[in-house]
Amino acid sequence: MKLFICGFSGAGKTTFAEKFSVSDSFGVFDLDEEIFNRMGSGHDHLGDYIEEIGIDEFRKDEIDMIKVLHQNFKDNYLIVLGGGALESSEILEHIKNVDGKLIFINTDFETCYKRLQSVEDRPLMKKGKAFMQDLYNKRLPTYQAADLHLSENDLRGIKTVEELVTFVNK
Repeated sequence: MKLFICGFSGAGKTTFAEKFSVSDSFGVFDLDEEIFNRMGSGHDHLGDYIEEIGIDEFRKDEIDMIKVLHQNFKDNYLIVLGGGALESSEILEHIKNVDGKLIFINTDFETCYKRLQSVEDRPLMKKGKAFMQDLYNKRLPTYQAADLHLSENDLRGIKTVEELVTFVNK
């Protein structure tokens, strides 16, 4: 099974997936972290790397990294996508082509924004709350097209990747 977690920045995607990192049956990857670890050397934060190469190049890095992860872990993996990854139609096509399941972490804007205020390496936050609200609203329809929506309550109840798979297969 190929699972892809999506949602806005600050939705809790990475925190949710961290509890699955001990799974022997699933490869669990944070796409932003994988890109930064492999391509962001010499930068303090992913945001610094993105600012240097530009968002268009970063979107190319995202699809390239997803393809590398798929080649290395053909079955049973979970990839946490960055908040803007679904802006690339190539990523949506890839998910469809590998028969992946897209899971939306449905967190309201105010909660996401509050969480992001305490994080220093988020370049988009520099553009202000109104910008972030507009971005959230722009991305929301794409997130809502996901195969499965998980609420904050759902996140608390799912403890293992096997429980997530069961949830997906309902």
